[in-house]
Amino acid sequence: MQKYITIGVAGHVDHGKTSLVRLLNKRKPEKFELKKKRSLSDKAVIVPWYYSDNPAITFIDVPGHMNFFINTVRGLSAADMAILVVAADDGVMPQTIEHLNVLNFFKVKKGFIILTKTDLVDDEALEFAELEIEELTKGTFFEKKPVLRFSAANLSGLDEIRRAIIKEADNVESKKPDQPFRLHVDQVWSISGFGTVVSGTACSGSISAGEPLYIMPQKKEIEARFVEVHRNKVQRAFAGQRIGLNLKNVSFKEVRRGMVLAQKGACVSGSMLNAELKLLETSPQPLKNRQKVKVYAGTSKVNASVVLMKSEEILPGEKALVQLRMEKKMAVLPKDAFVISLMNIQKVTGGGIILEITKEKFRKAKEKKVLPFLEAILSGDQKKIIDCYIKKDSQFLICSEQISEKTGFSCKEIEANLRLKANAGELLDFKNHQFMEKKKYQDIKKEVHETIKNYISENPLEGGVSVTEIKNRLLPFSEESVIQKIFKELAQEGKIIKKSKGFDIPIQTGTLPKGQQELTDMVIAFARDSDFMHFSAGKFCKYQKMNSKKKEVQKILNYLHEHKHLVRLNNGRYITNMAMDRIKERVKNFIMTNGSLSILDCKEVLGYGRSRGVPVFEYLDHIGFTTRMENKRILKQ
Repeated sequence: MQKYITIGVAGHVDHGKTSLVRLLNKRKPEKFELKKKRSLSDKAVIVPWYYSDNPAITFIDVPGHMNFFINTVRGLSAADMAILVVAADDGVMPQTIEHLNVLNFFKVKKGFIILTKTDLVDDEALEFAELEIEELTKGTFFEKKPVLRFSAANLSGLDEIRRAIIKEADNVESKKPDQPFRLHVDQVWSISGFGTVVSGTACSGSISAGEPLYIMPQKKEIEARFVEVHRNKVQRAFAGQRIGLNLKNVSFKEVRRGMVLAQKGACVSGSMLNAELKLLETSPQPLKNRQKVKVYAGTSKVNASVVLMKSEEILPGEKALVQLRMEKKMAVLPKDAFVISLMNIQKVTGGGIILEITKEKFRKAKEKKVLPFLEAILSGDQKKIIDCYIKKDSQFLICSEQISEKTGFSCKEIEANLRLKANAGELLDFKNHQFMEKKKYQDIKKEVHETIKNYISENPLEGGVSVTEIKNRLLPFSEESVIQKIFKELAQEGKIIKKSKGFDIPIQTGTLPKGQQELTDMVIAFARDSDFMHFSAGKFCKYQKMNSKKKEVQKILNYLHEHKHLVRLNNGRYITNMAMDRIKERVKNFIMTNGSLSILDCKEVLGYGRSRGVPVFEYLDHIGFTTRMENKRILKQ
């Protein structure tokens, strides 16, 4: 696949950037007439380099005036390579330094320097300018890069510059075409007959008309009617290309510069970003904890508070782990670069790299989990990152997509590492490529068992605990598949008993409080005295003259039934197991003697009439002791 490269053309105002781009192409860039009238650029200008029929290189000529700082940042954020332009008659100027700082923070690694307007000075001035450039670029990616001399007046050096561009571009690493599509919007138009059109440089992936996209951070699903590259319609556009998209059913007000168009999974919207931040050595002041700044990432600008994780301030030249608490959501990915400026100064103060998009505010109480994870991301060691992530979020199921979203590594690589840990017994493998740390699973399993035991101990007359109650007591843990697996294992191990509406524990002695135990003993004694005469909670309370305790007595009856001390008949009344066993014996002897049993035999067998006898006979049918044949009952074989 062809490699597409964006070259940022940077430098101070009126140092000849636009003239250079125009002459490289032997044509005027877009908006060139506007620039001539104003004599300075207010927006980044996009120019394809037509050194071949299919331009694979695009120049972004960024503004050189400090008043248009945000457009400079937006333009250079897309650069894979840079040309730093310095006028020989001016030398290094404030915006030369500013643009170099932006390029360094955006991790641009390739490029060279052009010394323009060489026809206006003598050799001594040229040598002095080159020495100044050499001093400026020490410690940057421009160090030891060539400084090419050029004059727009006589075109000297132009061919050498063309050759240098091609040579340097060959060594540039292309953007990722195999990842989901992502594009930072830097221009938006409303065009009659077409509607909303946006453009930007594709950071990754590829796109065709009709494919689903999302406007981020709003997460609105959309699609493009057609796709253009440098105003030419194409079937498919790729990472690194300058792309225009005509958006279907999207109003002009719904999209603006700074937003992102992305396929599912290509970026995340968040208002809290954990990051590494470096303050420039030339920063006019330290950065205080919770100080407000402007954050620039891609083409977006959002105000934020900087929460320092280890100290109360960052001194000029220092790096620190921070949490950027944004006033609005920003659509980014881990490993995305950013720059910051102070609220009242149009100038880069620092910059860094986003490490994690999070939903949790950083607190000192969480630093033992958060800081090792962020330091692992900085190290780039994938195994270390996964280990730290598992410890940080061990109470939840984890999957490769989550870690990829957090770290920027590919799902395939992470999945392979998770499988290795599962095979080694460190992780448990659940369905749908989800995993949990084995030790944490055992801890949660123990907690579930204790939760059930504690509830039964606190509420012994409830006859069990519902699944809903167990889940509520386990919050914030709520992984359904894990909880169900734990229920199954505890039941198989005999530690809990499955009930129709929840779970109980095996019978234990001494689980009732003293007052409830005394009432339970009274109920059991009453049941024994009642013998064949089944009874209800109401009858017991009436006999004992304690009608106010009817609900509590009913709970005790349910408890005794659940623990196999009483039999519950179909009419909701109760009888002791001993009495029921004697009834079974009487029914068996009667049927064996007479061949069958009918309702008319109640008085003889049970000692009472049919109204009390029917529930008893129906219970015997229900448990399979007898079976009914018309109006007769016989023993079930």
